[in-house]
Amino acid sequence: MSRGWSRVGLLALALLGATLSAAAAAPPPTPVPAASALGDPIAPDASRVLALLAERNAALEGYSFDLRVKIAMHTFPWLQPYLIGSGTYEKPGRYSIAFRQVPALAKNYQKVTGEMLDPASWPQKYTISVGRQDSADVELILHERIKGEITEARATIDANTGSVKRMRFLYEHGGTIEIVQRSAGMQGFVLPVTQDAEIAMPGFKATAHAAFSNYRLTVGSATPASGDHVVHDGS
Repeated sequence: MSRGWSRVGLLALALLGATLSAAAAAPPPTPVPAASALGDPIAPDASRVLALLAERNAALEGYSFDLRVKIAMHTFPWLQPYLIGSGTYEKPGRYSIAFRQVPALAKNYQKVTGEMLDPASWPQKYTISVGRQDSADVELILHERIKGEITEARATIDANTGSVKRMRFLYEHGGTIEIVQRSAGMQGFVLPVTQDAEIAMPGFKATAHAAFSNYRLTVGSATPASGDHVVHDGS
């Protein structure tokens, strides 16, 4: 099995899992008020956005799900593995995924944590500022506090539901990874339905599509905030 598959498999699995963890930590908040209510333009600071992300998380203790991932390499060796597995999320931010069928060199990555993108942990790991914003979306810009491979990450948050719609990572070596997530409402929480990743690293390119199903939720005594929790378009 090639080194190229090992690298792309790690990136795809880790980032698909990481974005799911972010969504788990971010049930839908109260909608950000329109510009007319706050003045023009809307100016929520990063800490306020993070507080909104966590507002409705108290009732969700954890969940499990089934997962199918199709990875397609668009450079040599042109592999297209199809992975079947399951995953769990436990509050606060403990996320793991296990695949039943994986290439030999990817077995070390069957269980991947998503702590890096748990919104509750962002302030400890990143400096955070608010970028583009309007009545529909708020963009958070993240920079590592301790310098690593990620030059910058940007998270697009749906201001009405609190779901993470898009994550984009820029790497020092010139690579980029972008993940688009579509979500849906389940028992008052917004959870991922599909994720699509585009991976462009020096020497190889790949795409990945993940489909989540059969959610089993563990809900605590707290009651989720009211409102429309269905994301009709997560793209």
